[in-house]
Amino acid sequence: SSNEAAQQNLVGPQLQFTVADGQAISNIVLIARARTANITGSLRDAAGTALANIGISINATFNGTNYNTYVQTDLSGNYSAPAFNGTWQVSADCFDLSQRGFSCPNQQSVSVNNANAIANFVVYGPPVGNIVLRFFTTLGDFGGNSTPGVSYPVSVKRYQATFRVTDTNPPAIDTVTFTGPSGSGYADTPATGGALVPGGESLYIAPSSFPPNYAPPGNWLINYKGVTNLFNLPDPQSNSRLVVPLPTVSVSNDVLKSVSWSYFNTSGGAIAGTPSTVISNLVEVFDLDGNFIYQSPLIPASTRSFVFDQSLNWSQVSRIRMRYLDSLTNYYFVIFTHNAATFSSSSRPANNQFQMNLKGVAGVNYTIQYSTNLINWSNLAVTNFPASSVTFTDTSATSPYRFYRVIVGP
Repeated sequence: SSNEAAQQNLVGPQLQFTVADGQAISNIVLIARARTANITGSLRDAAGTALANIGISINATFNGTNYNTYVQTDLSGNYSAPAFNGTWQVSADCFDLSQRGFSCPNQQSVSVNNANAIANFVVYGPPVGNIVLRFFTTLGDFGGNSTPGVSYPVSVKRYQATFRVTDTNPPAIDTVTFTGPSGSGYADTPATGGALVPGGESLYIAPSSFPPNYAPPGNWLINYKGVTNLFNLPDPQSNSRLVVPLPTVSVSNDVLKSVSWSYFNTSGGAIAGTPSTVISNLVEVFDLDGNFIYQSPLIPASTRSFVFDQSLNWSQVSRIRMRYLDSLTNYYFVIFTHNAATFSSSSRPANNQFQMNLKGVAGVNYTIQYSTNLINWSNLAVTNFPASSVTFTDTSATSPYRFYRVIVGP
């Protein structure tokens, strides 16, 4: 009994034998090892409340033999288990926790070397709602063509974490916070967008993260109404799962009639058939101020065309967004602009200043670059248009010659 052995500061082995019918196994020797230190810790829920009478297992392998100790947390949620020098795996009893409505925490690895080691656990209740990751990339402009030009290779440029929940009384958007795994770019970050639907599914959107432009796997914590919800997400594999649904539009008398698309990989190679990771598609259309003006119904992944059921003036369209759901329930937004960014109405309002009007697509990131020789270009600013036209001022225009250009991204 590992529990009784622990009470005598011993750690017992766990031996396995295969017994054949009629076979006797004798002379089994169990060698218990003396304690050289303790592994201690606590078990709490997200609110800091102690959880008593939950089993804690510690296991190690020494010379090919597995040693284990099983103890329970006391009324203060603390535990102490004897151990000897080596590396131990410490875990909480998932069955005990599930009976009380808690999720199972990850196993921890600790090392003992003639000194006590600590392994604390925090557990969470069943999460409400669900978390969905959204990946974005802007790939090219239609210009005067029916199919946009794309420069390959392409990659994900940014991503957002979103939280969906059904609640009759959803809280304010900025009260919901996101914390992701290390390297995610999110640490107690408040939502900045979304939609509140009392009694329906409300959406909370965290600000875009770039860099990083990828989402690491691991534990995501969503604080909703003061309660922390834990979601363990697998690796979204965003760059390897990115495909390009390259659209071709049909326009007649400035009316957008239909759109069809072909799939390409991130290197520009055509994909035969339907990509295995794509579950469904949506076609979305935006006006010159970045306002959402049309969304198609869900389109099966095997379908590669859509006919619009309302009149949309192509000259007033700023972008076509091809959106697809992948098999890990993440969304990808592949954006193609129409009406590329242009400069106009330039002036010199003061010494060392140059001002210009920049017309583009609202909600799209643009990088303004400058050069003194049209060969070497440097970034001047990155802007996300609040409207289809903005005024930009270069306050460092000191060179005799200064040239400007604008590119889409990041």
